[in-house]
Amino acid sequence: MAIPEVLSVMHPVATKQRCERLDGCWRNASDGQNGGGPQMRRGLTDGLGRLIIGFWLRIRRIPEEVLNAPATRGATLSWGGSTALAMDLRRAALDVKAAALSEDGRLDYPSVRQSDPYQELIAISRRLGLVDPGSLTGDAMRAFWINVYNALVVDGLVRFGLRERMDELRGGLTGFYVRVGYDVGGLRFSPDDIEHGLLRANRGHGQLPGTHFARSDPRVGLCVADVDPRLHFVLHCGAESCPAVGALSVDTLDAQLEAATRGYLNGPGGASFEAESNALLLPAFMDWSAIDFGSRAQLLRFTARHLDDKEVAKDLLAGPIEVGFRDYDWSLG
Repeated sequence: MAIPEVLSVMHPVATKQRCERLDGCWRNASDGQNGGGPQMRRGLTDGLGRLIIGFWLRIRRIPEEVLNAPATRGATLSWGGSTALAMDLRRAALDVKAAALSEDGRLDYPSVRQSDPYQELIAISRRLGLVDPGSLTGDAMRAFWINVYNALVVDGLVRFGLRERMDELRGGLTGFYVRVGYDVGGLRFSPDDIEHGLLRANRGHGQLPGTHFARSDPRVGLCVADVDPRLHFVLHCGAESCPAVGALSVDTLDAQLEAATRGYLNGPGGASFEAESNALLLPAFMDWSAIDFGSRAQLLRFTARHLDDKEVAKDLLAGPIEVGFRDYDWSLG
C-alpha cells in the first residue's frame, strides 16, 4: 500500500478499525495484532506508526509546530505545581471556548484570536517549559496530560482558525492532531503523542502498525504502564461527538473518570440497546481503541458496569450480543 493510502486509513474519519473476535480477544483484522500491549509489537514495528506519520508530514510539507514557543525556562516546578498549572491551563481553555460561542450556538474560534482569554491561555501554556514530565506518576501524570491534551486542542483550533470541522487543515485530521504541539519540559508533544503514546501505554494508533514512540525516543519512558479505558471519556478532541470535559484534579481523578464515563455512555451519543435484536450500539472510539477495552466479554462488562439501566446491564451480561458502533461527527463541538 502506498504511503498516501496508508495514511488515508490511519484515522477514524477515513475508516473504522476492523476488528474480529479471536479466542476471546479483539484482533485487528488488518494486521493480526491482538491484545497484550506494546511488547508484542517491537522489532521492525518499534515506533513504526510515528515514523510513517513523520514521513507523510514531510512529503506533504506539513510542519510539526510548537504553539507555546518560546516556552519559559527556569526552576523546575514541583509535581504539585505542575498539576496545578495544567488545571489552570484547562480552565483557561474552557474560558476561550466560552468566548468563542456565538449567539446562534456556533463556535467561532477565529474571532477570539486577540481576546483576553486566549492571551491568558498562551501565557499559561508557556510555563509548561518549567515542568519535568518525568516527575509525574500515577494519577498526577494522568490528570496532567489529560488537561494538557484538552487545552492544546482548543489552542490549536484558535491558532489555525478552524471554522466548521476538525479536518479542515491540509492533511485532514492528521494535519491537526500531529501538527499542533506543546513544549513540555523541552520535549514536544502533540495530541496524538499524548493519547496514543503517553496515556495508552505506547500502544500506537489503531489505524497504523507498531508502537507510537520508538524505544530510542526519550518520551517513551513517560508512558503509563497500564491503560485505564475510561480515559477515552475525558479526552475532548474538539469534535461534536467528543466528550464534554472540565478540568481534572489529581485529588478526585478516579471519581471524575467514573462520572465522565457514566455520563457519556448514558447520554444521547453513548450506549444504545435494542432488546428485540440484542443489538448494542456504542461510541466509535470504543471500536478504534478496542484493545484498551479487552475482549468482547470485557467490553460488555465495562459497558454494563457503567449503565444506569440495570435491566439492560443484565441483558448485556446474559448475551449473546451483537455490537455495533456509531458514526462519529467531526464537526466542531
